[in-house]
Amino acid sequence: MTTEERAGPAAAPRMAGPRGIGTAVAFDWGLVAQMLFVASAYLFGFGPGGMMAGGSVAGGMRAVVAVGALIAAVPCFLLGEGIRRGFRPARPLQVVLNALLTFAGIVTLPSTIVDVRGGHYSGIVRSAILLIASPAIVWLLTRPQTRDWFAQATSAQARARHSGWWLVFIALWAIVGGAAVAFGASYLSPPEDPALQGWG
Repeated sequence: MTTEERAGPAAAPRMAGPRGIGTAVAFDWGLVAQMLFVASAYLFGFGPGGMMAGGSVAGGMRAVVAVGALIAAVPCFLLGEGIRRGFRPARPLQVVLNALLTFAGIVTLPSTIVDVRGGHYSGIVRSAILLIASPAIVWLLTRPQTRDWFAQATSAQARARHSGWWLVFIALWAIVGGAAVAFGASYLSPPEDPALQGWG
């Protein structure tokens, strides 16, 4: 019996850890948090989108918009959970999503610059996420070690790796990120901006 045969499974090379899992999950769940904040604003008329939840939207339509936001949050949560669990099809879906959002960030950058020059800063957080976080996720999820990890890791291994304090930390980052975008129009706008009316 050779040395390799005696060593058995212990001789197998250790699988390299993936890159970008936490960033991708925090991104997806940040979208969920943002939609929950916006849905609450439409339903109850306070917080981010207080302006939107006001007279500009008829009372009956507020519930429709809020329900729409909640429905849209479901696939975002499922995609993030798929990434966390190492579900193989979730990786290319995430890459495509963030590639499209990166393109959207580039397209909307000129209008954001115009808004900033006019004293309206609410688009800064959104543009930063689209132009920094999104391309970073695309890059990290397409690295060879990440592709190999998704190809080899089982769902049980993925859940074991991405649970406990890791999960708590990512959820907190998602809430902070979602709130930053949702509340952006309230704390990054000049005093005369109607977005502040929802806080009055």
